[in-house]
Amino acid sequence: MRARQNPSLPEPGRRSVEAGASFATHQFSRRRLLALAPAGAAALALGSPAAAASAAQGDTDRAAVAQEAYIWGFPLVMMETYLASAREQEVPLNRLFGANSLATPATKAGGPNNDTLFGFAWLDLSKEPQVVIVPDTDDRYYSIQLQDVYTDTFAYIGRRTTGTRAGTYALTVPGWKGRLPRGVRRIAAPTVQVLILSRILVAGENDLPAALAVQAKFALAPLSGYPKRAVPVEAVDEPLKFPILDLSAQGAVFFDKLCQGLEAAPPPTSDRARLARFAKIGIGTGRRPTRNAAAVPVLAQAAIDANKRITQYAFSTGVNGWNVSTGITGFIKDPLSTPASAPLEAAA
Repeated sequence: MRARQNPSLPEPGRRSVEAGASFATHQFSRRRLLALAPAGAAALALGSPAAAASAAQGDTDRAAVAQEAYIWGFPLVMMETYLASAREQEVPLNRLFGANSLATPATKAGGPNNDTLFGFAWLDLSKEPQVVIVPDTDDRYYSIQLQDVYTDTFAYIGRRTTGTRAGTYALTVPGWKGRLPRGVRRIAAPTVQVLILSRILVAGENDLPAALAVQAKFALAPLSGYPKRAVPVEAVDEPLKFPILDLSAQGAVFFDKLCQGLEAAPPPTSDRARLARFAKIGIGTGRRPTRNAAAVPVLAQAAIDANKRITQYAFSTGVNGWNVSTGITGFIKDPLSTPASAPLEAAA
């Protein structure tokens, strides 16, 4: 994941993208060849083998770009899937939830720690900014990680970045030009939806009551209701409900969902060249790739092949029994690092 750092709140996150190719062979009808290779259509009418070769190359090119789009778009579709699941389960937006106990081997999460109280919140900033209220933690370590829907970590609040004294931070949408109350620091979010991942250090079971007392003082409030309508953390049994997903099971529909996500959350301008490549095969804002019936099997296979590359990617190496990643920087350029590590981020 990459972190576009807030100058006032510097701390790295992660992000990455790109792709390659692994392709299946498909049968081609006259109609499909006419659609995919206009230049070869006339030759097809004459029975020329060149037409079939041209169409096959067209599918190969489409598959290569589709794999790149799947790898690049995996974090966005993953986050949109998590958010949709939260809505289906009627999880309130703009509310903080925190664990009421430490993780155990039975905890169903990607990579929980047993010395940490985990928490989360889905923020929707479309109506107004949301204000994060943190207490004085008396030097106890904590962090509040702020991710956009591309899994880019754009800011942290916590001991390493803002200290452990009490503070208030308003998360705003891109381009917001309102005024904030005195003492409230602004954090500009790149997207309208934001995922908060909170972590509070616990020094064993005996320290748990004190850690829970600290956690209970964290709160959220809409800007219009700050500070009177601030709502404290709600303690829950299992806050980390972010299962590891196999998005390739969606087949070609994955790319429809990617297009929907692009419309809801315009990507960084740095990705324009990549998006231009995607547009050539019908992937982009306002598009629906599955409308092209001839492309559906190619897209479905590309999703399977790209997902296999993601799951087989080793973003860490074994060192004395530990999995260690040395490539975490402010911006990770490795093509597969983000989709490979993103499913674990919510619980790591």
